[in-house]
Amino acid sequence: MIDFREVLIPYIKSKLSNIDVRDGSSTFKQPTDNYVTYYILSEIVASFQNETITNIATEEATYTPLTIASLRISIRGSSSYINCKTLWNGFDTITNKKSLSDLGVYFMNKGSITQLPTSKNTHLQEGYLFTFTFSYDNSFTETTTLTEDITTNGN
Repeated sequence: MIDFREVLIPYIKSKLSNIDVRDGSSTFKQPTDNYVTYYILSEIVASFQNETITNIATEEATYTPLTIASLRISIRGSSSYINCKTLWNGFDTITNKKSLSDLGVYFMNKGSITQLPTSKNTHLQEGYLFTFTFSYDNSFTETTTLTEDITTNGN
């Protein structure tokens, strides 16, 4: 099973130069300027079948469900608008989708950008956020027998 954080954090850092990326569920000292926090909204194992392989001879089906995760990405600081647009646009290019999928993270959807102006100590701190949905391989495989052999005694 992969840890999607090991893929997404370096990806975000490669798109936005010189930026801190923090887990929003952890306590940390707020950086003085540009930074990104991510919040895991949900992680579920999908109920649909992915790459179902049916063996006709043994009448077995193999299921390899994927984990689908939603992250909220919050971008703060003086360059937050430019950084947010760069990152938001960066998820949806063919090249970036391919590089992420090569690492086991598969882009599914991104939400719209929402502005988060907040006042802190009478200073306006600019920020933006969006939601990003992706799936990743959880290396979970299950083989199910579709039928059972039934023997009758002829009566």
